[in-house]
Amino acid sequence: MLPKEEFYSYLGKSSHRYDPNNVLDLLRAVERWAGKTRHQHELEEMAKSVQAKMKTLLSHEVLSTSDNLGRLRHDIAGDVRHISSRIKRTKASLEQLQTVMKYLEDSRADSDAQMQVYAQYLSNVRVTATKSKGAKTKINKKDPKKGASGSEEEAPIKGPFRFSHTQLVKDGLILGCSLPEKISSHLTYEFSVVPGKSGMYQAVAYWAKKRFDSATVVLNLEDLLERQSQNETQMDCDVLVLNVNLVIRLINKYFL
Repeated sequence: MLPKEEFYSYLGKSSHRYDPNNVLDLLRAVERWAGKTRHQHELEEMAKSVQAKMKTLLSHEVLSTSDNLGRLRHDIAGDVRHISSRIKRTKASLEQLQTVMKYLEDSRADSDAQMQVYAQYLSNVRVTATKSKGAKTKINKKDPKKGASGSEEEAPIKGPFRFSHTQLVKDGLILGCSLPEKISSHLTYEFSVVPGKSGMYQAVAYWAKKRFDSATVVLNLEDLLERQSQNETQMDCDVLVLNVNLVIRLINKYFL
C-alpha cells in the first residue's frame, strides 16, 4: 500500500516536475519513490508493470494521452462505484445477519432455560413417583411392627386443594369460560393428584356440592411443559381456557 503522506512529501521535494493530475506522471513518480524507499520493491515492480501495459495500450490506440487516459479512468471510476455499492450492500446484509444471529442466540438461551425447567419438573415428578411406589410396596407387606409413625409408612398424599372459580379468574389462571355466569360463579375446583398416574393432576369441579364433570379438567404436567417450551400461553379445555404458565406454577407450588 502506498503511504500517502510520505509519497506526497517526496513529490514536494523532488527535483522532477510531476503533474499530479497526469496518470503517467504519477506512475513514474511512484516508481521513482518506491525505488528510493526501503521495503517498497514490490510497489516499484508493480508501477513498472503498469507503465509497460499502458505503453502497449497506447501503441494500439486503445488509450490516448490526449485525454489523460480518459477511457481507463472512466472504467476504473465505474469499477470503484460498483465495488463501493457492493460493499454497502454487503455491510447492510451483514448487519441483518448479525441481528438474526442475536435473535437466534437469545431464542436458544430462552429455550435452554425452558428445557432446564422442563427437566427439573420431570425429575421432581419421577422422584415423587418413585417415593410413592416405594412407600406403597412397604405398606403392602403389612408389617405389624410398623405403626402410624413408622419410617416405612406411606407418604401422605398432597391435596386436594380447593379454589373458587371466581378466585381463579381473578388470579388469571382461568382465562375464559363458556358456561353461563350464574353457573360458573358458583363453581369450586379441587386440585389433586390422579391416583396411580405420575405427573397427572385433576381439577374436579363442583356446583352446589355436586360434581360438575363438564368443567372438570385432567392436567398432564409433561404436556403443559411442552406447551410452555413452544411458547403456548393458553390451553383450551372444553368449557375452560387455562393459562399454561399459571397452571404449572400452581402444580409446582402445591404438589412438587
